[in-house]
Amino acid sequence: MSHYCLQRPDEPVGVAYAPDSVEHTVVEEGQTHPDWRSFKMTLKGGKATDYLPNDLGLPMVSKKMRQVLDSNRGKADVLEWLPVTVGNTEYFILNTPMRPDVLDKKKSTLAGDSVVQAVLSEKAIDDHHWFRAAARCRSSCPKRSRRPWRPRAAPTSSSTRSPSPARR
Repeated sequence: MSHYCLQRPDEPVGVAYAPDSVEHTVVEEGQTHPDWRSFKMTLKGGKATDYLPNDLGLPMVSKKMRQVLDSNRGKADVLEWLPVTVGNTEYFILNTPMRPDVLDKKKSTLAGDSVVQAVLSEKAIDDHHWFRAAARCRSSCPKRSRRPWRPRAAPTSSSTRSPSPARR
């Protein structure tokens, strides 16, 4: 059996950042994107990996990782590969437009529409190797903000604030 290293423990992993013109919701869950237009992302903070973290919160993989995932597809898997560029390297956002209902509702622990402890149905996942479970909340889910949280740059010596006055 072959093994793949997603991250070497001694090297910092970079994060790909999308331009501000790209919405956080650029990939709509459960939808295909036939009119997809690639965009360029910037790598910051470390090296690129085959599974690359990004500020969009989407699964993004290298060409090599895509080949591994494609070669291990199940008969029922539907994968959509959305190309993006990170630096000068081609990456792919993995979209799984089919959301099979794989939850065994009798064995899982539910609290209303929220899943506390998930148990998957063997029958439902039989022909799937790669999938994302169907969303458990529908229209009552809160809307996501336009952009995810980004860490602030460390203050430089010229931008440090003076201490605030003492309270009386």
